Amino acid sequence: LNALLQKEAPWKETETIKKYLDILVEETNRMQEMALSIHHSGREQMVNLTEILKKRFEINQEAIKEMLKANVSLREGPFQEPLPVRCYPIQLERILDNLLNNATKAIPLKGGLLSVRTYADGPWACAEITNTGLIAEEDRLRLLEGEGRGRGIYITQRIVQLLKGRLEVKVGEDSTTMIVCFPLGLEGATPQPA
Repeated sequence: LNALLQKEAPWKETETIKKYLDILVEETNRMQEMALSIHHSGREQMVNLTEILKKRFEINQEAIKEMLKANVSLREGPFQEPLPVRCYPIQLERILDNLLNNATKAIPLKGGLLSVRTYADGPWACAEITNTGLIAEEDRLRLLEGEGRGRGIYITQRIVQLLKGRLEVKVGEDSTTMIVCFPLGLEGATPQPA
């Protein structure tokens, strides 16, 4: 496909087109995995939380462009490598996609910051997503009680519980931070590439 692209599309946007094609292939594979996991045909495996968050963040960057969000600064890291967790990768991707999508939508029209990082916290592998913009206290409490308004956050909470994880919401002066944590994978286990 790359050779065909370079031969048939000699314009300078080739790298961008290649990047979009790679995303399409990855997302198609992900949808197939999702369909299989519904019937538990997918397989649980050891994956690197940091690697998956980085990939989902990259895809979310493209979504920000499509939403025509202006003045959004992006910050990645610090990241802890590796952060092994045992899960169905499609479920972890769904959680991160939902959290990133919600964080992006919550950034005010005037713009703001979207940042991600990962770290170990005792026996937990944690991913943290912070955005400019506040969540109402009543909405924050609903989230923590498992009563999110949106279908996406409800699904996210259910999957986090299924993976024996936890979801936290912290509110800063002008920011909201979602922290999702999962049990760290077994010592000596090697995460599979995402």
